[in-house]
Amino acid sequence: MTLRAVLRFIFVVAVCSAPIDSSFGQLTCGATSECAAGSICSAGSCQAAPTAAQVAQCVILPPSVVRQGTVRLFALAKNASGRAISFSQFRWSLFGPGTIDDRGTVTANGAGELTVVASAGQTSSCATKVISYPRPAANDFRVVVVEALASRPIVGAAVVVDQSVGRTDASGISVHRGLGAGPHDVHVFAAGYHYTSFIGAASNDLLVPLAPNIPANSGSGFIGKFSSRDFQQLPVQGEAVHLAFFGSGVAGSPIDLTPQKLAGQLRPVTINATTRSLPSGLVLGLSDNMFGTEEYRIYADAGTRVIWGIGGNLSLTDVIGALGPVLNGNTSNIDVGALLAQLLPLFGKLSAGQVVGVDPPSNGDTPNFSPVTIPLDARPDLRAAIMLPDRPAKGDVFVIGAALHDSLGIVPLGFSDDVSKPLNLAPLTYGLEESRWTIIAQVMQPGGLSALVKTVDEIRAAAAPIGGEPVVFDRPFMKPTRSGHLDASRRMLFLPAHGDSSTVFYRIDVHGAGGDWQIWSGSSSHPSIVALPDPRTFDLPDPLRGSSSATIIAGSLVKPATYDLLSAFDGMHVDRLGALIDAFTLAQFNIN
Repeated sequence: MTLRAVLRFIFVVAVCSAPIDSSFGQLTCGATSECAAGSICSAGSCQAAPTAAQVAQCVILPPSVVRQGTVRLFALAKNASGRAISFSQFRWSLFGPGTIDDRGTVTANGAGELTVVASAGQTSSCATKVISYPRPAANDFRVVVVEALASRPIVGAAVVVDQSVGRTDASGISVHRGLGAGPHDVHVFAAGYHYTSFIGAASNDLLVPLAPNIPANSGSGFIGKFSSRDFQQLPVQGEAVHLAFFGSGVAGSPIDLTPQKLAGQLRPVTINATTRSLPSGLVLGLSDNMFGTEEYRIYADAGTRVIWGIGGNLSLTDVIGALGPVLNGNTSNIDVGALLAQLLPLFGKLSAGQVVGVDPPSNGDTPNFSPVTIPLDARPDLRAAIMLPDRPAKGDVFVIGAALHDSLGIVPLGFSDDVSKPLNLAPLTYGLEESRWTIIAQVMQPGGLSALVKTVDEIRAAAAPIGGEPVVFDRPFMKPTRSGHLDASRRMLFLPAHGDSSTVFYRIDVHGAGGDWQIWSGSSSHPSIVALPDPRTFDLPDPLRGSSSATIIAGSLVKPATYDLLSAFDGMHVDRLGALIDAFTLAQFNIN
């Protein structure tokens, strides 16, 4: 598939702009603020808030490090059946150099290990550890390297600060002295991890998260099955075409909501003796023939995650024009992404479902997949009216609505390609009730896209206007990024001047045979040149040698956030930007 086809398929064809009818939007609530005291809004209705007696187990999220400051923790509760529930009345306690309040906010006042315990009633409790780092000496330049999302120290990572070279110790620390005034270029390399660089880092104390480098044939996750019989249990019956998509919530921020993250690996699917490559989370069928796709696989990041699904039934009469070439066997020249995109306007009302608080098996030489069942038991009856600064034509803008949970990540709950109609969303449920909403509107550009991101605390149902809760985007789409390029042979990175004055940072993602290299930089009105060190100096593979592709993201942050805070230890941490992104562009980055 082409980049455009894959993006269009992942962000659009998974669900449709369902036509408005009188049965939609008839929810009791969309947010807990619409319910009486002592109740919560779950699955679109006001229900009694869970009690401590219903909590059978819990887990504290996220794994954290702190520099003698504060960090907010969250305890996810589960009932005796293992289903996540929205219980927020935990009792918090802390042992070690710090304090904790009744909302789970840890304040570390010394260095060392802090043990945090969350208790529900007399029988259920869970614990985690928070590592508190001391502040660096005034004249030191310190880099702390941890595993992204897990916050475990990485030992032995090579750290290059300008011309100074060091290795991380058992605490993941590398200290550099005598550097002079900043800013400084910082590059971090470690075996088994993708690389990260921060160009022009102003802080003298950096926290650098590295993502594990998992080979494609070693990724683990979940495996499930959704058969033609399962489709018979969904709304809109009597239709012959079945389509569903299953995936994992995405940790990080909207810029990490990539096709690769959502689609996982591709798998061969044979239709009428012609084999195509389709995403591992896609289930596609015609009557009782599921073309071997009824068994789906979900690839997930390590840690506690949310896995989700969305799907429904389509009319064969309506889609015969699009599926004709497949049905008669003439599929040799069909772009599958474009084919599926034609089905978008024809979707009926789809159903969604999530399983919250699951941990994928560890990645290894032999992939492991835990069995899972994701019931598609929620109708997208919650409405949001998307208010963009201008009104693109139907098909020009793609919108995704998702739950945004600070600890569990981004969970898609609705998609649309027609902003003239309300965006239909599945209501929050199964432990996601405390989430905020993030709405991402994307416009395709040559070679990439431009996106607006709006985060709102709630989307109401009963108290909202008939056309849906207004979600107002109060800024324009960013202009395309100007051209830059990577001279791989000379190891020179040519950063462009920003194409949009609201640009705060660039992120260049280089994808090579041996792994990826993520390069962060502040934006400027003038182009600049950066020399990149060679990781082969440390007996590590070099993604620039034989690099296959690269992309550049130009991002804008909600004020007062700045680029300098992206890498600072007491800043925002790039693996957990969450709601701080308000706009970005993505484009191909030239390599020569």
